[in-house]
Amino acid sequence: MSDAAASARSATPAVLRPDAGLMALFVALLLILATLLGLANAGFRKVAAANRWSIHTWQVITEAEGLGAAQAEMETTYRGFGISGDPQFLAGWSEGARDWDGHLAALRRLTADNPRQQARLRRITALQARFRAGQAGPMSAREGDSAAMRAARATAGDVRALTARRAVADSIRQTLAEVRGEEFSLLGRRAQEARALERRTAFLVLSGGILAVLLAVGAGVLVVRRTARLREANRLLTAEAAERILARQAAERLARQNELILNAAAEGIYGLDAHGYTTFANPAAAAMLGYAPDDLPGRPYEATLLSSDGGHDPIRAALLSGETKTAKDATFRRADGRRFPVEFTCTPIVEEERIAGVVVTFRDVTERREVDRMKDEFISVVSHELRTPLTAIRGSLGLLASGKAGEVPQRGQRMLEIAVQNTDRLIRLINDILDIERIESGKVAMEPRPVNAAELAQNAAEVMMPMAERAGVGVYVWAEPVALVADPDRLLQVLTNLISNAVKFSNPGGTVELTVEPEGEDAMFRVTDHGRGIPADRLESIFERFQQVDSSDSRQKGGTGLGLAICRTIVGQHGGRIWAESVLGEGSTLAFTLPLPAREPAEVEAAPRPGDPDPVVPEPADGRKHVLVVEDDADLAGVLAETFQRQGVAAEVAGTGESAWGAARRRTPDAVVLDIAIPEGDGYWLAERFREHEGLRDVPIVAYTALDLDEPGRERLRRAGVEVLIKSRIEPVELERRVLALLTQAEARAGGGQGGGGES
Repeated sequence: MSDAAASARSATPAVLRPDAGLMALFVALLLILATLLGLANAGFRKVAAANRWSIHTWQVITEAEGLGAAQAEMETTYRGFGISGDPQFLAGWSEGARDWDGHLAALRRLTADNPRQQARLRRITALQARFRAGQAGPMSAREGDSAAMRAARATAGDVRALTARRAVADSIRQTLAEVRGEEFSLLGRRAQEARALERRTAFLVLSGGILAVLLAVGAGVLVVRRTARLREANRLLTAEAAERILARQAAERLARQNELILNAAAEGIYGLDAHGYTTFANPAAAAMLGYAPDDLPGRPYEATLLSSDGGHDPIRAALLSGETKTAKDATFRRADGRRFPVEFTCTPIVEEERIAGVVVTFRDVTERREVDRMKDEFISVVSHELRTPLTAIRGSLGLLASGKAGEVPQRGQRMLEIAVQNTDRLIRLINDILDIERIESGKVAMEPRPVNAAELAQNAAEVMMPMAERAGVGVYVWAEPVALVADPDRLLQVLTNLISNAVKFSNPGGTVELTVEPEGEDAMFRVTDHGRGIPADRLESIFERFQQVDSSDSRQKGGTGLGLAICRTIVGQHGGRIWAESVLGEGSTLAFTLPLPAREPAEVEAAPRPGDPDPVVPEPADGRKHVLVVEDDADLAGVLAETFQRQGVAAEVAGTGESAWGAARRRTPDAVVLDIAIPEGDGYWLAERFREHEGLRDVPIVAYTALDLDEPGRERLRRAGVEVLIKSRIEPVELERRVLALLTQAEARAGGGQGGGGES
């Protein structure tokens, strides 16, 4: 995926995420606005309360003035009645008294929360009672009663009584003035508080309005910015979606291309899961194995591949270890049972640090092996056919050159020397060809034995000393007495070849050094010259057949171009490796390593041989039957063990031939379920070993295998008295039934003979 898509993925969350600073400011402004609104609301309530109290104060003042007016009315009507005797003043006085009582009651109610005013009202009430006490009698006279009217008029007109009434009335008016004065004072304070509240409330309302405007502007800015960011996010998401579409299309094209490559590959490509079951096979693999491509998935690899003829299984090793395994000399089996030689590589598939399977890449080397065989036979025949006449020619030329057949002219002598040199060159070539062919084909076996590396190095230098003296080159040896296990003759051949090459390419007066020293777990040999050197692109190819640094070297320096190839073959068969190091114009070093011998192992108790009369342990003390399950697939082994244990049969699992043999020696099983393809000894070997052992030869054995056995394999199992069940044909339940039947039969026979084997 491109950088644009990657940046889109990283930028999109940031674009969609709100600006934390602006959001915090917006929330703060909202909180301030809410606070201002709350304060303004409280201010309005306080102003309303202040207004209510002002109205209340005005009511108190009004009632006090009404009380004063009623008092004045009573005084006026009383004096008027006393002066004129007009009965109409009696009604006015009564009405004034009623008004006075009403205003007093209202004042008491309105000033109920003011103790001072209540005290003043009590004083006014007391004064009013005194005021009325002198007027109640005269003012209660009836209009038709002339005597009463005269008496009432006389009383009303009494000067002393009038003076006393005035003093009381003045006290009442003074007290009422105090009441009004306090109320006016309260009214002033409340009016001032109301104005302050109004100003503060107005300020709060104004501030709230300004803040509301700011919030509206801020919200607009947020909306605009958010819209812009959403547009940017939409643009980035659109770009990412387009990029993903392109990536998906590219992945589909790549998958299709990979599929075409797999289908077009000439090599067989075979995929297995972690349990060894086939997941895929390309057409080349299916064709080589003789199957249709759709027939292979789901099969265990043991049923379609034979990774080797022995107990070592590189495919299983790769599945268990997670390491790449390579087999150069293996055989696979076709669907019709025919085998064919292959070279294959097992590459583990590692997923999240877990081995998910392996990929087996293999090629059919039948034609190459046949070509190699024909080539080797051709070289061998031609070389042998050439050696005899060349030997005769060399002998004849030698006789002529020595003069034993008569004198030869000087010019003819030179021709004879040329013929002898070229004949010797042909003989060396034929000998080298035969030598490398025999070593690589295994016709010449290495004969390793303890040798001293220093002695070998000194011997090689002594052998090559005449050649070095003729070339004017000195040979020097620095060798530590390293103990090796090697074929001394072949190792001497390697050293003389390397020294010979070094001498050939050294200048007169130069030196060749041979050093031997231990290095880690190997012995390191180095042959160094100070000649022209080797180009970097030739450091590997000089170890191939008929390869030299310069094509003219074979004519000028002699040699066949096979010496280093022979050296590599001999070193490889000793378990070492050989290589060249060089600096042009300064010289070259040809080095090789040989593994040092392992330390002598401590003496251990010898393992008993098949048939050893060693004792065996009887069956478990709990009386249950005991079945030994020999299966390297842990999952299947667990299923089989659980199946038998459910039937009350003790089951022990062994994953290899050696561990199964050890388990059988520790406790004699009543029956054995045996997989054929197991590591550390296959099923054939284990079954035959049981039959050779005195205490185990009568144990019933059932082979439960994924392999379609060939006739020789079936015959070996029949001879061992093994019943064969094929995994693809027999379910574990059927296996359980067969084994339980064998246990029942064995118990019934009570030590009877072993019957013949069969196959299902």
